[in-house]
Amino acid sequence: MMTTATETDRSESGMSLLAVMAVMTLFAVALLAVAPSVQIEVQREKELEAIRRGEEVAYAIQQYVDFYRGTKLPNSMDDLLEGLPQGTKKHQILRPSAAIDPLSADGKWSLVKADPQVIARFARRVQAFNNGVLPSNPSRSFIVTLSLS
Repeated sequence: MMTTATETDRSESGMSLLAVMAVMTLFAVALLAVAPSVQIEVQREKELEAIRRGEEVAYAIQQYVDFYRGTKLPNSMDDLLEGLPQGTKKHQILRPSAAIDPLSADGKWSLVKADPQVIARFARRVQAFNNGVLPSNPSRSFIVTLSLS
């Protein structure tokens, strides 16, 4: 018995659609497997950017305090953004983009008050890790070098 071309086409007409659906399903499963690692990587990048910007803010505060010889501290981020007087001009010490916190929803840095108990626990852990010795403070030139890199 011979089959005609129309009978063969009719029996295979759904196979292409089934193959496409199978490939799409495999692709969706692969995306679901990769999604958590992409989300973690994005969070890590935001945290690294927050550290970089935080170092810039710390360096700007250091410049501000040095300029006023320790007699004046900045009251807000605006004081740092405004810059320091240099003759008739202002010397910019902080980029506007560094004044934005990448981890907060509103982009504003917030002050975190130090809890003495948390700091004490942290110091004990560092001391235990460092063979019973607390590390000394880095020299001022090290901080400046670290902040500029």
